[in-house]
Amino acid sequence: NRLLNEFFEIEAFVDERGAIIIGDILDLRRTAKIMKEIGVDGITGTAPAILFLIEHLKDINFDFDKVCFVRTIVATLKERRAIRSYFKNAYFFEGYGFGEFDGGVGVTCKEFGYSDFSSGPTFYHPKSRAFVEIVDIQSNEILPAGEIGEIVVSHLDIESPFPLIRYKTGDKGKIGIKKCSCGLSNVKLYYLGRIRNDVIKVGGIIFTLEDVEAAIKKMGDVVEEKFVMKISQEIINDKLVCQIEIDVLPKFSYLLPEIIADKFSEAYKVSARTSLKEVVESGLFLPPIIKFLTKDEYKQIERSKIVDLI
Repeated sequence: NRLLNEFFEIEAFVDERGAIIIGDILDLRRTAKIMKEIGVDGITGTAPAILFLIEHLKDINFDFDKVCFVRTIVATLKERRAIRSYFKNAYFFEGYGFGEFDGGVGVTCKEFGYSDFSSGPTFYHPKSRAFVEIVDIQSNEILPAGEIGEIVVSHLDIESPFPLIRYKTGDKGKIGIKKCSCGLSNVKLYYLGRIRNDVIKVGGIIFTLEDVEAAIKKMGDVVEEKFVMKISQEIINDKLVCQIEIDVLPKFSYLLPEIIADKFSEAYKVSARTSLKEVVESGLFLPPIIKFLTKDEYKQIERSKIVDLI
């Protein structure tokens, strides 16, 4: 699970024996060619990794219709729809979990498998070794089924080398108790997003409020410190791309939004060596949109924040 953000598995069946091939996220072109040569039955990985891979599969005229299953980890509705638009015949699995919890917390209902993802939210059936609670975000009191709070998970596998007891996930959700047509479980865990948006991961890139504040501070000669950053996803030409908008107050009336956008793209580092500008040039993100606030609008911002519009 700890490697899911860096690698994804390609599952192929050769001579009726299951074989797992580890794809190289740093060489997706080669991975795509191997998939075509072997003739894989399924693929599993994070949604951003699969979407990156799709672009290379398209280049070599890969037969998407032959893939019979796709497995992802907590994807957004737009990510699911984008993947589904290519793997039209595939059965979809999706898991809810995180690196600290070995084996995942929950799995999607069987009814999810051939869904067209026209609606949400998605619910997950908790696995037998996962004890899930919903607690009040402020008081930590356990909430009854149907009420929204923070998802808290305990690991019931005593053989696990790293058991977790009442682990606070930082995720918002609720539990539903109702007979499910799939017969897997009557308990439904609804994932409703993060409680706080100080850290948002989209398109494989992590945005933290602290890092964005640092980038804006580097631009202190042209904009004021407080800001509102909005993150969204759009499907353009059959490709899912990410868009960020930053609302700021310019210090001078002659400044152009495009100049501020370019400065921010260079100032924000998605890794030690890579700037947001390079990610934009790769086509994963659209160029940032800068919206200039009025002084009255700026005064209404109590503190800088990131708004998740996905």
